Amino acid sequence: MDQEPLDPKSFLLPKKDAPSLDSAQRVDAGALYSQEQSATLPKPEPTPAVTPEQNFSAVPTGSRSESSAQVSNQPASIAPLQTFQGDIARVVKDNNVSVVSIAAAEATRRGSAPLADSLDESKQRSASSTLRTVVFVALGIVLIVSALGGLGYALLHNAPLPQQQQGVAPYISIDGTAVATLPGDASATTAMNALVAAKKNISLSLGLVAQLYVQSAATSSNSQATYADAQTLFGIIAPDMPETLMRDIEPVYLLGVHSYGINQPFLILKIDSYEQGYAGMLSWEPTMKQDLYPLFAYTPAPKIQAPTEPAQMASSTASTTPAAPAAFVQTGFTDQIVDNHDARVLLTPDNQIYLLWTFLDRGTLVITTNEGTLHEVIARLTQAPLTSLPNSQ
Repeated sequence: MDQEPLDPKSFLLPKKDAPSLDSAQRVDAGALYSQEQSATLPKPEPTPAVTPEQNFSAVPTGSRSESSAQVSNQPASIAPLQTFQGDIARVVKDNNVSVVSIAAAEATRRGSAPLADSLDESKQRSASSTLRTVVFVALGIVLIVSALGGLGYALLHNAPLPQQQQGVAPYISIDGTAVATLPGDASATTAMNALVAAKKNISLSLGLVAQLYVQSAATSSNSQATYADAQTLFGIIAPDMPETLMRDIEPVYLLGVHSYGINQPFLILKIDSYEQGYAGMLSWEPTMKQDLYPLFAYTPAPKIQAPTEPAQMASSTASTTPAAPAAFVQTGFTDQIVDNHDARVLLTPDNQIYLLWTFLDRGTLVITTNEGTLHEVIARLTQAPLTSLPNSQ
């Protein structure tokens, strides 16, 4: 079958926008400018500047009513344009002032603004200077207080301990006080005699304890007797005491008497270092008995055994006669448990305690002559202080 030839005019081609004949015509620029000039609206004539008083007075009554009618016909939602001129007009109307006075006030305000700024700046500088002054003064006070505190600590740290008051015993409760006065130039013998006499003059009921307050006699009529501290006392009566022990002993001590059959002496010392104190006591043992005699002299009651023969009876009767301490004390110090404390004791030939010393704790040393007195001292360490009884001599 034969096909008919295609007609080119039957194809649908996309249209192209071609300029029209009218647009192809040339536009006369001069004519176009004339048209634009003729189409411009005429500009409104400028209104003469009048004052608010002239503005309100120059408008006729009819015009005002017409203007108000026109304003009232406008939509209520559209607010009139607020301008600076309108604000000035309202101020003039409400406050009954003139424009000249407003301008003068504005000029005065602008002229005083730099002065206010300078005043604020001077106030700031003054406040800053005051703050620096306060800070420097506070630092100076802190430094002065610190210096005074350091000086006070140095003076108090190196100051001697307060002297013990008569009638107030340290460490334990007491039932009375007796005074022993040492002569101003006392030797070991005269000092020991004064202590022994004071011990014998104490009269106590059985089981009570009194303090033997030791003081040095006044050196002149204008002075008073002073408390004899540990270093003063032992420096006189115990010249052979080791120097390490002398330095380790605190100045305040308690020399007391316990009524236990007879007046039994005891001594309570405070030690700064347990190790040095213990070593010093061991070094003092060879001369301790001699240094403390006769204040700590004690003759224990002899042990009497039932005789089996007349010879033994005679022997026993002869042994009841007390011997001098130097004669029957033949052994040195030995270790022994006394009242549940490790003690060093000096024994008689029949194994009775003549002298003992022990540490109740790592800072408390007790020297006495018998187990009963040590037990009473330990019991009073744990009791509350008692009211001192009147001293009876």
